[in-house]
Amino acid sequence: MRSAVDQILAFNRGFDKPSLARKLSRMSESAFAFYRGTFHLFAFDIEEGPFRDWRTWPAAGAMIGDLHTENFGTFRAVSGDIVYDINDFDETTSAPYEYDLRRLGASLSLAAFDNGHPLGQSVDCVERCVRGYLGVLTTLASAKTRHDFAALKDRKEVRAILTDAKEKSRVAMMKDLAEETAPGRFSFKACDHFTPLEKRVRDEIGQAIPQFIKSLDQSHHADKFTLQDAAFRFAGCGSLGRQRYALLFGKGDAKVETWDSLRLIEWKDSLDSSIDARAPHASPNRAKQVVANTLAFQVDAKRYLGYVTLDGRPMQSREIGANDARFSHKLFRDPEKFARAAKIFGEITGRAHLLASLGAGGPRDILKQIKGKEDRWVSRLVAFALAYAHQTYDDYEEFTARKAEIAKAWGVRTMTA
Repeated sequence: MRSAVDQILAFNRGFDKPSLARKLSRMSESAFAFYRGTFHLFAFDIEEGPFRDWRTWPAAGAMIGDLHTENFGTFRAVSGDIVYDINDFDETTSAPYEYDLRRLGASLSLAAFDNGHPLGQSVDCVERCVRGYLGVLTTLASAKTRHDFAALKDRKEVRAILTDAKEKSRVAMMKDLAEETAPGRFSFKACDHFTPLEKRVRDEIGQAIPQFIKSLDQSHHADKFTLQDAAFRFAGCGSLGRQRYALLFGKGDAKVETWDSLRLIEWKDSLDSSIDARAPHASPNRAKQVVANTLAFQVDAKRYLGYVTLDGRPMQSREIGANDARFSHKLFRDPEKFARAAKIFGEITGRAHLLASLGAGGPRDILKQIKGKEDRWVSRLVAFALAYAHQTYDDYEEFTARKAEIAKAWGVRTMTA
């Protein structure tokens, strides 16, 4: 018989213990937080577990993977604009497009329940999401260039989100995280999210920087970077346990470095998608694949997307910026406001699938496959979202009932981060 806890213990075996302590705390917060931390369980369930016989339409291609509401948000793009888009592609792979909609739909259902919305509202927001997805497939199916996909960001609701995001100061963010230890020399402050690294790891990072710079788009002018400091970074939920480093860079082309020239860049382990590997595994080119898919999915890419190999591990890089913000369903307690956000999520997902399949059938084949059966296709995805949300509640109950066992197995003394 399938046990969620047994699979969680097996998947996280050997991960970094301080990160697992935080992961245990995060996943204990709610069924939604538990869902965020268990994509590997979802991948098993839809391919081998209790949902393996759920009908899947055959259209397949590059998919996002761990798609949920908190993987939408704002960030500053290479263009310099603050954009609203999907912002995490750790689990990207090739599989049926429907998997992304299932994962997103279940997260919407869980988020709606977490907000205290009634069942009918949960159904409505999932339906709006799926119909938003279909609407974008219909209107943009014939688009032939990446420029043709830019219009979605001009939607009224998206403009309102970007207005709320506002321009935030990178200098102010840096002063919260770092300190100037000598004129032109900066290091991370001691805090809960950053811990110092051993000299061996710092030296390895320094040796890998030329490879990282080579992987970047040359418009970043990263060849002038100088490493100011590096630390272990604790962040996220599902990815807690992976090796993750925060690198503080200066531009290095001035006599004295200033706050304004600092950049915060993250290097993070790139593991194969749980769709492809049931146990944590990193193929040699995994980080390069993640970056390539990220660039394919987004109209405006995040800055400093790159990859590097560190101690034999493929790692992806990206900037951590002052304008980074994840969608929080807790801020969308008004049912209608939440449902409008759900529709936008569906539209952005459809755009991402279309972008990554320019010149091919891709998700456009869905329109052919479900022609005349659109309502049945939508209702099946709504039904899955509700069914998997309740599966998640059952799994979360098992998780909370066996917390002491998990803490012991992970070598965690307390449940707090």
